[in-house]
Formats: sequence, structure tokens, C-alpha cells
Amino acid sequence: MIRRPPLFDDTRRQPAPLTDIRGARILAIFGDMVTTELTPCVDGYYLQICRTLVLGAASAPQEAAFAIYRESLEAGLAAIAPGSTAADVARAENNVFRRYGLGEYVTNQYTRVRGHGLGLFADTKPHILEDVTTPLEENMTIIVHPNTYHPEVGYMVLGDAVIVTADGVDPLLTTARELFESGAG
Repeated sequence: MIRRPPLFDDTRRQPAPLTDIRGARILAIFGDMVTTELTPCVDGYYLQICRTLVLGAASAPQEAAFAIYRESLEAGLAAIAPGSTAADVARAENNVFRRYGLGEYVTNQYTRVRGHGLGLFADTKPHILEDVTTPLEENMTIIVHPNTYHPEVGYMVLGDAVIVTADGVDPLLTTARELFESGAG
């Protein structure tokens, strides 16, 4: 990645021969993480997915940290049922981090919410927080995302949108819940 890509400088109908870019400042290196929170709107309804990608191969600490995020997401999803509250879901997610000694990183100093409602707006109520007692109802659409800072590897994201059902959740996404890696070059 470069600071000022010369993509549109001296644009011509016929491209010039390819040459090396010189003097560019490196903005990303192998081992850096790219976090993405994609929020498409389809037919007036919003959906969201959160995933983390490592440039190159993931390190052992990145893999270990991501396993905590996956466990937290799965705990949050397991807490969802009609009648459970936003607080129940947030507590289930946060308790995973607490078990690993990472409780301070589930506070508002490091993260905004543990998920939220979706639908006509990209970020709507209920916000998934331990102090939000809004009951979850069948057919609500929410995203559960234990996105936060990890002291050893940095900020990671992982989140899936679901519909609340009588039996728990109906996932709206099929993307693997994994730490993605780009080619190592």
C-alpha cells in the first residue's frame, strides 16, 4: 500500500508501460490485520458481517486471540432466544473475555456495543450491552459481534447477523467464522 497512489496522475488513453513505484511509504506489512464491517443494503434492509484478515499468515498469538472472539460470538448466539434480553447476549459474550483475563477490554473504553439490531437502519435498537434489558422477540434481526481490542494483537472483529427464532437463531450468513489470511506473497 502506498500513501499517494499515482493512479490518476497523467491519465492517458493508452497506458504507459508498467514501471516500479519508487519512494512510496509502506502502510501495511505482512502480519498486519485488516478489519472489515460490511453493511450492505438490499431492497431497503440492512445486513452486516464483520471479519478480520491477516496480511500473510496469521501468527500463533493472532490465532489464539481469534479463538476467543469465535468462542465469544458462539456464546452470544447460544444466549439468544425469545424472551432473553440484549443484556443476556452481551453478558454471554463478555464472560468469555473475562474467563481469559480480558474483562477490561469489554468496557466502553475499548468497544461500543457487542451487537445491535438491523433492518431499516444499519445500526438500530436493541444495542447489545449488559445494561440494555430489551427483550429479544421472534423475527428480530440482530448482529452479534464481540469486536474489541486485544492487548497482544490489536483490534479484531467477528460478527454474524441472525434472525431470532423460537428455537434460537437462523443465521443469515454462510461465511466461515475464521481468521482469514491473504497470500504470503
